Amino acid sequence: YVVVVGTLLIRRIGGLVATARLRRNSVAAQPAIRHRVLRVALATGVVPPDVRLLRRCPGGAFAAGLRRPWIALDPDLVGVLDDTELDGLLAHELAHIRRRDPLLCLVTGICRDVVFFLPGIHLATSWLRRETEEQADDLAVDSTRRPAALASTILKVWEARVGRPRLANACAVVAPAGALRARAAGWRRRRTSEQPHVLVRVQRLISPLAMAGEPATRRELAVPATVLTLAVTVGVLVPAWLTQVLHNDGVLVRVLSA
Repeated sequence: YVVVVGTLLIRRIGGLVATARLRRNSVAAQPAIRHRVLRVALATGVVPPDVRLLRRCPGGAFAAGLRRPWIALDPDLVGVLDDTELDGLLAHELAHIRRRDPLLCLVTGICRDVVFFLPGIHLATSWLRRETEEQADDLAVDSTRRPAALASTILKVWEARVGRPRLANACAVVAPAGALRARAAGWRRRRTSEQPHVLVRVQRLISPLAMAGEPATRRELAVPATVLTLAVTVGVLVPAWLTQVLHNDGVLVRVLSA
């Protein structure tokens, strides 16, 4: 257990180091982009963060930083977006900063590493990541009032990401060592599983009925907490109770003959 958890935590620390390296390798955004970020940040209700341009940016754009949040943008992606689409992209990343999603992703990632053996924990964290993206979309629409522009941005970002290294989502601290080329093949294999959620996000934005439901703020944390509670019960408490009932040091599940 110590070896596995230690390896996972070292891997996650490597992700933080890789994210810091990405920031050092980036350049400051042009004054026009910084002015646009300032305007969108005021509408979103957050302090304007530092904006950096990063060639072949993983994910096209992402928000990172715990104490000093910052946003990375791919200059090639910025070049293919119009003004309203760029505002939608910036509003989405600013929404992640407003919600403190980088910190949330780091904490949930560490929890997943520590209790990796519990059933359902990986499903719960994956579901939570999807919810954070949808909630960031909702906050971005609230500030820009242009859901169709954000939907178009998501599709263009997806097209720009195909065949290129990318992070699992906008939180740079979720996918460890995001810039390593050795992970590129694995990320490309994730394309098939990620694409349906992209379509779901676009459908939510272009369909008024899809976004008219009850806000998922409570559900966003309630469902993972419920899954984690059940996982702890099934994975830890039940075996512990059985060992006490049977007055034994362990439970034999199955025996395989030679």
